[in-house]
Amino acid sequence: MRIKKPFLQFLLGSISITAISAAALAEQTDNDEIIITASRVPLKVSQVGSAFTSISAQELENRQIRLVSDVLRSVPSVAVSRSGSVGSLTQIRVRGAEANQLLVVLDGIELNDPAFGSEFDFSSLLAHEIERIEVLRGPQSALWGSDALAGVINIVTKQGQEGVQLQAFGEGGSFETGQFGGALRGGGKKYDFALSSSFLRTSGINVSESGSERDAYRNATGAAKGNIHLTDDVKVGLVGRFTTGRTEFDDASLGAPFDADLETKRREAYGRVFATANLLDGAWTNSVSATLLDTRNTNFINGAQSSAGTEGQRLKYDLVSSIDFQTAIGLTVDHKAILLLEREIEKFSQTGTPFTFFGSLFDPNQDQENTANSIAGEYHLGLDDTLYLTGAVRFDENDLFDNQVTFRTTASAQLPVIDVRLHGSYGTGAKDPTFVELFGFFPNQFLGNPNLQTETSRGWDIGAERFFFDDRARIDVTYFNANLRNEIRTDFSGLLPTPINEQSTSRRNGVEVAISADPVEDWRLTFTYSHLRSTEGGEREIRRPNTILSFQSDVAFAQDRGNVNLSLDYNSDRLDDDFSTFPAQRRVLDSFVLLNIAGSFDVADGVKVFGRVENALDADYQEVLGFETRGISAFGGLRVDYDWNS
Repeated sequence: MRIKKPFLQFLLGSISITAISAAALAEQTDNDEIIITASRVPLKVSQVGSAFTSISAQELENRQIRLVSDVLRSVPSVAVSRSGSVGSLTQIRVRGAEANQLLVVLDGIELNDPAFGSEFDFSSLLAHEIERIEVLRGPQSALWGSDALAGVINIVTKQGQEGVQLQAFGEGGSFETGQFGGALRGGGKKYDFALSSSFLRTSGINVSESGSERDAYRNATGAAKGNIHLTDDVKVGLVGRFTTGRTEFDDASLGAPFDADLETKRREAYGRVFATANLLDGAWTNSVSATLLDTRNTNFINGAQSSAGTEGQRLKYDLVSSIDFQTAIGLTVDHKAILLLEREIEKFSQTGTPFTFFGSLFDPNQDQENTANSIAGEYHLGLDDTLYLTGAVRFDENDLFDNQVTFRTTASAQLPVIDVRLHGSYGTGAKDPTFVELFGFFPNQFLGNPNLQTETSRGWDIGAERFFFDDRARIDVTYFNANLRNEIRTDFSGLLPTPINEQSTSRRNGVEVAISADPVEDWRLTFTYSHLRSTEGGEREIRRPNTILSFQSDVAFAQDRGNVNLSLDYNSDRLDDDFSTFPAQRRVLDSFVLLNIAGSFDVADGVKVFGRVENALDADYQEVLGFETRGISAFGGLRVDYDWNS
């Protein structure tokens, strides 16, 4: 099953530190350059062939986003599925792919959890202190590995500036919700630092369709990051983040949830250390870093800790070396060559009480481990700032699966005659089976299948972008198409559900439209539209709306002291499985519209009052069958900022 490469294993095994991600490199660029993480090094937007969306800190502030998942509803081809209220399992699907086929990166740390099906649960990710969110759509495995089969969400938090900046905020509102937090940032000529913390508590709602028990949620998050410039060309830094949360939930073992005294305590710890060195006047950049993810889930029944729990860990090292040079053949030709080496060690452990079911013994206690070694290369070619081409290839070997080769090509071309930028990409993706799929989950829930094959995909997109009215309006239209083979799904025909590889091909295609305009000064309008067709064996896949619409209006007034933001998100109907019947039946979840209104005003220098209404139309909807969501709600609060340099 495995083909070992001793020379590669030796080479990677000798590396003890890894590469800084594009997220951290982007922090080094000039503020007037718009940079996104479409490569393992920063690129200008005009050079990017992949479809992407970038969300700024200003948009997060104006919309008063408290959970990162809420702002992702406005991104083309992104479907959000929250299993009830705040703190409940929140999955993100991009272009019809599964949630564990999307890689999530924060400050260079991969957040996908080996103990949670190699996906990231967005329920715990607060939006406090986020500087930028970048969403790359389409196969990205050639540069980012297995979890990036369908795309990458890259999140960059704020860093300190020269001087000292202090922030504190507090808010309260519906469902006995309260949140408060603060940040301390600063720096000098040779260093910068940022410390932040936030705490969220809500009594929640009753997520089941019957009963009256409310399901509460608590979240405490602390973060730290810093950089030290040892010389003008050498920098070292670190990132640390810790989150602990307690989620009350109902019993859904019989299909539809019903009231029960169940609770999960989750702890997430992330860390990263890195160093960068710029040589040859900045033409040759070398970066190394090491990252650690450590998660723990503990379950409680009627207030008492149960024997069931999981732990996940990832230790990753990588090295990135890139070199830039130019040649002249009648026109300026820019070249960039990138080499990437990675070594990743993942661990998964589970505890529980063994039991006998129909004469068979099931023991949930297990400890699993997998080591993967990877090498990748990418080449960039730029012609006179009008044509930019990239090509990347990656080789992965690991302890549990067959070796994989993935690739990706992109193109971005400026057509000055018609003032249009064409962009496109073509690539392959690979998603290895997860620990849970291979070895199973808690008793009575999931039986593993060690014979699963790796999921593989092939996808492409092509689009056009044009600016109008002296760059005050922009439209971007993209068509995408992807096929997925060996899709892993759950088979419920046996005594216990178990995963299998589908024999048919999953097909996904659609159109994405993004429009933005500034009709007058201080007024911005944005509109996004997505149409998706996602099928498996000709059958429509669950929890994927065919149509997603988003509209935003953002107005500043009183010389930017005040702001009013209106956002509207629409999801068409979706299918979901009803497990209250046997065999499970497909049900239709109705379409819904979410309207949010937010406003703020600076009552004094550095003092802002704010308020918002969420779900202002009081929509009654479900994103997961049987799980109720919050109705109309209102929140308000105060924020204080102080800058010792001002």
